[in-house]
Amino acid sequence: MAIKIPQYIIREAPTEQSFVRRYWLLITLLVLIPISFVGGLMMGNGLLSDWVGSANSLQNLNQQLENENQQLLSRNSLLDTEAKVKQQAILELQESYNTLLVQNSELQSEVNFFQNLLVSNNNAKGLRIFDIDWTQINPGQYILTLTLAQKLQKAQPIEGDLKLIVKGQLQTGEQTAAKEVVVNEKFAFKYYQMIRQTFNFEEGFYPLEVLVELTTDEKKPRSLSQTYQWLEIAENH
Repeated sequence: MAIKIPQYIIREAPTEQSFVRRYWLLITLLVLIPISFVGGLMMGNGLLSDWVGSANSLQNLNQQLENENQQLLSRNSLLDTEAKVKQQAILELQESYNTLLVQNSELQSEVNFFQNLLVSNNNAKGLRIFDIDWTQINPGQYILTLTLAQKLQKAQPIEGDLKLIVKGQLQTGEQTAAKEVVVNEKFAFKYYQMIRQTFNFEEGFYPLEVLVELTTDEKKPRSLSQTYQWLEIAENH
């Protein structure tokens, strides 16, 4: 009887992978996700802090610029006010200067008047017509100024009647006729007197000459008359 030799088959036992090897990807993801989240959160907080800091810096800069702008506006307003005040002051000074010039001219005219009055007084013997002048106010309207005087030494009050006769021509259409405008006044003075009379000539009247007649009311009446050419009166002044 033959002896059977047992036959054995040697097989390699299957090796089982460890848990870590089997699930390393999952474990890696589970580890990386929190780390990434924490890192992202920390980075986000850093970026947020930087953004907040930048925003605060920009806000502070904006506030500073607004303050500087307000200061500039206030300064410009002050400079504008100063310019207006200076301009008004210059205008007022100019007006005051012009007023002083006019006053100086008037004072000079008065000084000249009194100087001429004193100079002409040396040859004066009594009542006289010292000066005559006219000024046009409006078309056809004139102011005639007559200055009467007498000898200043031992002068006594004097009074009388004054007659002003303006002779001229009145043109109506193609016709021209002679016309007189007569004004009666009173005078009374000791050294001198200025008499102003307004004339309102009708349209078409052209004055040519002025006749001045003076008559005193003294015990011994005295009359004085003198004729002046209208245009020569203006030329002499």
